[in-house]
Amino acid sequence: MDADRKLSEREAEQALKDLFRSNGVANAPEGLEARIMQRIMLSTKPAMIPEQGLIPTWVWVVGGLGSLGLVVYLNTVPTGSTGTGPVEHVLSLLPLHSLGAVLTSQWILMGATSLGLLLALDLTLRRTWGSAVRSGK
Repeated sequence: MDADRKLSEREAEQALKDLFRSNGVANAPEGLEARIMQRIMLSTKPAMIPEQGLIPTWVWVVGGLGSLGLVVYLNTVPTGSTGTGPVEHVLSLLPLHSLGAVLTSQWILMGATSLGLLLALDLTLRRTWGSAVRSGK
């Protein structure tokens, strides 16, 4: 309204008040509120649809049956000539590293350094952008 006439905020507010005063008070027809409330009461509420899980039910069933099958298989397979069971055999195939060798690995150190830098960047951006948003800049 005030864009083409270049009114100040106070002048635009006064013009709007004058517009409302010139048209008078509008009254709703008799019984309008009752009719609206009746329509609201008669309207049916939509049925609540349960949210779908992130992982479908069939995946849980297949995973559970697979895990159960693996446990039964590992406990029923006869032991080999070495006298160790299948669980011990599977565990013996896993590589074991000393904690000192793992922590001094260049890949672990680079990953930890990158993680620290990214966390510092995130914290810095949250502080600068968060204060800018709160102050309205």
